[in-house]
Amino acid sequence: IVGVIAVTAGVLLHVPMFLMGRHNHFNLSGMAMGTDMVAGMALVVAGSSYARSDLTLRGVSLDPKGRRMLQVFRWMDAKIETEKHRAEPGSEPTGTLKVRGSELRPTKIAGETATMFLHEAPLWIAAGAFSSGEMVVRDIAALREGELDRIDGLVEALRRMNIRVGEMPDGVVVEGGRRPQGAEVDAKGDGPLATALALLAFRAEGETTIRNADGLDRIWPGFVEAVEDLAARTRHEMPA
Repeated sequence: IVGVIAVTAGVLLHVPMFLMGRHNHFNLSGMAMGTDMVAGMALVVAGSSYARSDLTLRGVSLDPKGRRMLQVFRWMDAKIETEKHRAEPGSEPTGTLKVRGSELRPTKIAGETATMFLHEAPLWIAAGAFSSGEMVVRDIAALREGELDRIDGLVEALRRMNIRVGEMPDGVVVEGGRRPQGAEVDAKGDGPLATALALLAFRAEGETTIRNADGLDRIWPGFVEAVEDLAARTRHEMPA
């Protein structure tokens, strides 16, 4: 069904890595501007949150925003090795990331960092749900503007998945350390919100249905088809 994704824990262990590899061979540099950071962050979160994962991402942007992303993940004790590629004159620097599973440590994202990653804020919040304590993301009040209040939408979905989260006018506090529970949630047609919910669904206990997830296709083309293909052929046990 277009715009609806059902994910069952224990089946789709390697879906995030599979989806990118299926189309880009883990090469993010070929993705459209504006989606590569969301996809790259999602893969780092996925790779870090699985205890036995060992993921290699090639062509990751190492511009100032990319370097700040890595800095924040390192604040969270993510195990990331970076190999910088030789850049052609006039081109942006890229590199290869090797991401291994680790226990993420919560941190606070606010101020300039929050502004820089406003579009990707739902992914930091998802990472906080996988961390070992309370993750604070503030100074993202702009996500409430326009037709969609993305903070309210994400908080509602997190609570449906039994994730403890506190809502503030300009952000959220999310408590990690608990496995999400399968639920029916609404991505409201927003790509980053749908991506964050998909990451949580992969780790959830039981089936999660993500409605209005068509925005995800702008970030991961062919997402629904890839999930259906993988689910038909693969059975994996979710790590503890």
